[in-house]
Amino acid sequence: MRKTLEARLVIAEEERRMAEQEILEKEASAQSALAEQELIMEKVVHESKLLQQQAEENAKVDIILYLFTCNDHKILMIWRLGSEKEV
Repeated sequence: MRKTLEARLVIAEEERRMAEQEILEKEASAQSALAEQELIMEKVVHESKLLQQQAEENAKVDIILYLFTCNDHKILMIWRLGSEKEV
């Protein structure tokens, strides 16, 4: 009976060691996945900032003023760059 209990104890200890090893491997895998996701997130944030800057630049309105005289009349024309419409 004692030998049987000792054998079961050895088996139980081995199973426990294997379970602990599996937990460590899963934790390492999770840490690796987390680090990868953080890198992806950093790239997304960086790209988002670049897109925001581009959007802000695109939203700026550049205006060109033309002042000229035609038949003794002064004419002021206002144009927005990148636009076909007069203001």
